[in-house]
Amino acid sequence: MAGISNDDIQNFLSNLERRASSSVTPFSEFPMPWFGLDIGGTLTKLVYFEPTDDKGNFETEEELLSDRMIQRYLTTNKAYGDSGVRDEHLELQNVTINNRIGTIHFIRFPTNQMPTFITLVKEKEFTLMSSTVCATGGGAIKYAKDAESELNMQLLKSDELESLIKGIELIASVNNEECYYYDYPLDNERCRKVSWKWSKGCCSSECTDHSQATDDGLQYPYIVVNIGSGVSVMAVYGQHDFKRISGSSIGGGFFQGLCCLLCGCDSFEEAVMLASHGNNRNIDKLVKDIYGRAYDNVGLPEDTVAARYVSVHTRMYCV
Repeated sequence: MAGISNDDIQNFLSNLERRASSSVTPFSEFPMPWFGLDIGGTLTKLVYFEPTDDKGNFETEEELLSDRMIQRYLTTNKAYGDSGVRDEHLELQNVTINNRIGTIHFIRFPTNQMPTFITLVKEKEFTLMSSTVCATGGGAIKYAKDAESELNMQLLKSDELESLIKGIELIASVNNEECYYYDYPLDNERCRKVSWKWSKGCCSSECTDHSQATDDGLQYPYIVVNIGSGVSVMAVYGQHDFKRISGSSIGGGFFQGLCCLLCGCDSFEEAVMLASHGNNRNIDKLVKDIYGRAYDNVGLPEDTVAARYVSVHTRMYCV
């Protein structure tokens, strides 16, 4: 999230605390270490805040050693077991959260490995110092009892769609260049990045007047399409006013399963790698395959996909 400063993150966290109910424990009161979990249907994403300011407040030598062991294990490895990965390119350095300075690390692994993850946490005694972890996603509900019984740890659950909207609010409020798309993505010569101006509802090449921009940088209502294992479509009418209006079972889980069947890949990463080298024109039928050229009467370029997977039965390969 290029362009987001440490002050921006701190201010956003402070705002969330002010909005929270008085019955909810403020984030600042959670003991170190700080973790967050998003347990999705296909992938689990873990975020870890590594303090670098050396202001540890530990009651015992055992707590100090445990904290250092967690830091060493999570920050010196890029891979965990057969399927856990730390995305170094995503880490945020020198971030200030609740007067602590540190680095935010991002780790992911398949959700079907959650039992293995729970066993690892138990063996490494990662819950020795912290009995509460913030969590979202469907797995936060599914694995709540396992976390409590096996780890004596409570998952402080947040609704995943509400968390998504709050994340969009953060991005829109601190970086109006973060929302963008690529014009002419298949044309190497004409391809260009175009920023979408949240506050005006227009792209950067067409929008120059920002006199009516809203304070939070958002123009309501807007539509959010969240692609996970499945797909949810939400209409957002305000900061705390949204509803799910549609969805689809064809999402990331469908993509991974289809790649497994067609190409024999074993993981989401392998599927993405194969897709980056593949050529959909080998199996899809384009407008030019039907008309011999573009369908100008309705504005369809010749390279528009008219039908998916039409040529699979005539091909011996799918890349």
